[in-house]
Amino acid sequence: MGAEIIELENSGADQGGYALSRLNAVRHGILSRHAILPWEDQADYDKLAEGLVAEYQPATPTECHLVEELTGIIWRKARVRVAEGSAFRREAARTVKHFGSDAPEYVTAALVATTTEPQALKDGITSLADNVTDLEAQEAAKSLAYWEERQQRFEADGLAAAQSMLDDEDQADWKEYRQQIVQNRRERGYTPHKDDQMFADWLGECVGHFRQIVIQHQHTPAIRQQIIGMSYATERMDGIARYETHLDRKFERILAMLIKLREMQGIKRIV
Repeated sequence: MGAEIIELENSGADQGGYALSRLNAVRHGILSRHAILPWEDQADYDKLAEGLVAEYQPATPTECHLVEELTGIIWRKARVRVAEGSAFRREAARTVKHFGSDAPEYVTAALVATTTEPQALKDGITSLADNVTDLEAQEAAKSLAYWEERQQRFEADGLAAAQSMLDDEDQADWKEYRQQIVQNRRERGYTPHKDDQMFADWLGECVGHFRQIVIQHQHTPAIRQQIIGMSYATERMDGIARYETHLDRKFERILAMLIKLREMQGIKRIV
């Protein structure tokens, strides 16, 4: 690397050839040979090196080495961003696993909406649900008002008055719900609840179902932000953060060395 540069200087090579030599010295230096992992793009690395060579225009083997160091540091900082994304998606998957099969729909929906992980992560999410659309939220609000009205009537005037407000389909749903509760309790050896208690529970479930949909739609951004925070797990990111800090400090030291070297040589800096 050094001999190539000296030879070009002594032979009076043209500026274009010398610039290419500087670039090759950085791209194919001792450090650069080991900077790129098998799955990384050589062209991206070369483009980064080309930009730094154009900016700093190294004129000696030592300066080429320092620019090569800067290239490697920036390249590794890009890996930090990839590592952060990978760690986030891993924690997102763990968050869903933590909730298990009882994960609320808005939890899984928020996670899927904020991940760029391939299908493998999405396949691992149970009870997957799409975000609630505006139209679905409007329909849910109407249904919520409908069931709240019957709940209020029940609390004010009792079972018979509330039942009189039910249409045929709702009457059938209520009878099926009552039958299942009675059967389950008898099978376990318990006395069935009174109809008033079962009707109150049934109304509560109906109201709760549509209320959750409305709340999910109203607070989707906040819910998503909360899930992101849970998935990010900052305590697990300390190692990545320390490594990035190390790279930043190394970059500052190498750049300071390059500037100091030029001052010592009396060369006009291009920074």
